[in-house]
Amino acid sequence: MQATEHQQTVDQVQPETKRDRVRRLFIAPLAAEGMRFERGTSEEVQVKRLNQMADDLTHLSDVELGRLRLCMRSKGDGTKKTFWPGRVSILGFAESVHPRPIADLPRLKDWFISAAGREAALVEGRLVAEFEFWTRHKHPPYAETHKRLVASRASEIGPKAARLVERRGRGALSDPGDIHWLARFEETEAMLRGWLAESGGAA
Repeated sequence: MQATEHQQTVDQVQPETKRDRVRRLFIAPLAAEGMRFERGTSEEVQVKRLNQMADDLTHLSDVELGRLRLCMRSKGDGTKKTFWPGRVSILGFAESVHPRPIADLPRLKDWFISAAGREAALVEGRLVAEFEFWTRHKHPPYAETHKRLVASRASEIGPKAARLVERRGRGALSDPGDIHWLARFEETEAMLRGWLAESGGAA
């Protein structure tokens, strides 16, 4: 009895962690409704995946976790939609509820000050195109299809920026949309080149 009372006291004192909050508001309710892992999934893998899931969703508010839970009730894998979906699927639905802030992506700056960033800096428009990819997908363009998308985007925005700069130099840049677009492009590129300069890379 005393041990039980002591444990209750400890539980009351210990603050709820970020993981615990996601488990309470998202994972546990879905599990109670029948969401589970496929047969044969080891206990170790289950724990690892649930911990990763909790870490991925800590930026969501209580209300947003509730919205995501309601959304995921019908988004499970399998014919009966009762198996936990993969990480990519959950992240995708979480993005629709609340886009993950760029500031929460510690690998972002590391990517741009690495060899990948130095290589991108050599191609007109490539730095900004890669930053746009990161903003949209929350990960770098690893796959060949991703790299082709980035290259295509760079071939579009690089020349566009050059044309607008040339028009500005002649005093012929007057369209508010073009002025705003160029300002955002130059601000983003300056930030990325600044990161490179700080790291000793090409600016």
